[in-house]
Amino acid sequence: MMHVSYVKLFRDDEGTVRDSQEANGEIRNFQHQIELLKQALEREMNTVADLRELLDSVRRIAFELNEEILKDSDAKR
Repeated sequence: MMHVSYVKLFRDDEGTVRDSQEANGEIRNFQHQIELLKQALEREMNTVADLRELLDSVRRIAFELNEEILKDSDAKR
């Protein structure tokens, strides 16, 4: 198993490294936050898909009812 270690480098205006710190905890935290955001995005995408299906069904029902009303009004004339 390979272990990756992340290091944060602090450079001055000329680009010379003046300090460094281990950044493993920060990277793990970012990775965890990214995973949580991916899960939340997936849930929201599923919700949007469900709402689109519902909207399509409502549109279809409204169209069918409108057609029925028009047929009834034509039949009464």
